[in-house]
Amino acid sequence: MAYDHEPHKRNAYMREYRARRASGNFELRRRGRKPLDLGLLCTWEFEWYKAFHLLRDGTQLPADPNFVAANERATREGLRWWKKASLKEILGDMQPGTPPPFHEVPEGEHEKAKKHWEMREWRWLKDFAEQQRKAEIAALERWLKPRESPARAGRCENWETLADPDASIEAIEHSCQEWKILPDVRAQGLGVFADHVLVNMEEFRRMKRDQRYPGPDADDSRMEHLARGMAGVMVGASPITAIQRLRLMKHDSGGPLWVEKESWIDTNSKRIEAPPHCRCWRCSLKRSRRTWRRLRTLQEEGHL
Repeated sequence: MAYDHEPHKRNAYMREYRARRASGNFELRRRGRKPLDLGLLCTWEFEWYKAFHLLRDGTQLPADPNFVAANERATREGLRWWKKASLKEILGDMQPGTPPPFHEVPEGEHEKAKKHWEMREWRWLKDFAEQQRKAEIAALERWLKPRESPARAGRCENWETLADPDASIEAIEHSCQEWKILPDVRAQGLGVFADHVLVNMEEFRRMKRDQRYPGPDADDSRMEHLARGMAGVMVGASPITAIQRLRLMKHDSGGPLWVEKESWIDTNSKRIEAPPHCRCWRCSLKRSRRTWRRLRTLQEEGHL
C-alpha cells in the first residue's frame, strides 16, 4: 500500500467534495473533450469568410443586389440635388458671425469696415459651399463608378493557389506572403490570417484533401469550407469536425444560436422587440437582405 505523504490535503479534498454534494449544486464532470462552443465557432467562421472574401474580391462580404440598387437610386438623387442646389440650400442657417469692434478704425469708418468684413465673410461662406458641393459630387460619382483598386491586381491568383487542393507548400507560402502585403489587408489589420495559415499548414492542406471539398466550379463553397475548417483550428478543434458541425447546424427553433426573445432601445428611447431568430451571421445577412429587398420594392412603387 502506498504511503500517503499529505493526508491533510486528501482530507480537505474529501470535505470539499462532501460539501458540494450536500449543497445540491453538484454535477459530475463528464469525461472526454469539452463540447464545441458553436457560437464561438460561428464567429470565427465569419471572420475567416470575410478575410478570404477580401483576398479574392476586394470586399469582406458579397454585395447585395438590392442594397446596391436601393443605394444607387438614393445616390443618383443626391447627385442631382448637389448639382442643382443653391448656395442658400447648401449653407442652410450658416451666417457670418459677430463682427469685431474695430477699435483701430476711426469711429466714422466703423460702418464701412463692418460692411467690408461681412462681404469678406460671405465670400468665404460661398467658397466653402462650392468646395462642399464639389467634394460631395466627387464622392457620389466615385460610389457610382468606383475606380479599380491597384490592390486587386493578382489577388485572385493568390486565392486560387490557396484554394487549390494540389498546391504545394512553397506555392501556399508565397501566396500568403503576397496576401499579407495587400494594401487593403494591411490597412484593416487582417494580415494575421495569412500567418495562421502558415502556422497551421498541414491542417490547412489536409482539409482540402477531404472528400467533401468542392470542385473548382464551386468557388464560393470552397471559401465556406476553408473558413469553417480554419474556424475549427482557432478553437482547438479538428477542422473536419468543425466543417461538419457548422454544415449541419440547425438554424430554426432548437438550434444552438436560436433566440426566442430579444429587445433593444432605439434612438428615441423606445424598446424594440425582435421576433424569434437565429443569431448566426448567415441568418443575420439573410434578414438584412430581406430588409433591403423591401426598401427597393417601396422605392420602385414610389412610396420612398
